[in-house]
Amino acid sequence: MTRLIEAFRHAGKPVIYFLHSDSDEHFSTDSPHYRLMDFLAPREDEPILHKTSRNCFTTTNLLQRLVELRVTRVTIAGIQTEQCCETTARVAADLGFDVDFVTEATLTFPIPKTLEPGSTELGVDAIVERTEYALRRRFARICTVEDAVA
Repeated sequence: MTRLIEAFRHAGKPVIYFLHSDSDEHFSTDSPHYRLMDFLAPREDEPILHKTSRNCFTTTNLLQRLVELRVTRVTIAGIQTEQCCETTARVAADLGFDVDFVTEATLTFPIPKTLEPGSTELGVDAIVERTEYALRRRFARICTVEDAVA
């Protein structure tokens, strides 16, 4: 992720950060978890938008910002691969943006099949594979950091 950010900065492209809040206690705005990851250091001109939906458009002014900046291609990285990142990619594509989905700059976690203790889980590799299959050629170009930087 830091390689993407540095490349975008060097090219004079906008970098926008997002924080997600909702009714889950870990996503409460007063939770210690409601913060950017420690390795991220936004510059003064790099906004941090606060969202309450699974995508970055519905509850923010992201679309307006991108239109004002004349952005036609968005690059998506972050947490969680199959939730906020994938949903943002789908909405961005529906809004007419070209989308680069940088899977290696996303993060996810195993998903239990049920909430019962000992439930089987869908592993990270399977989640990533499903996300790439669902997005590829329909909603996004699946790419590496190097692809996106190029």
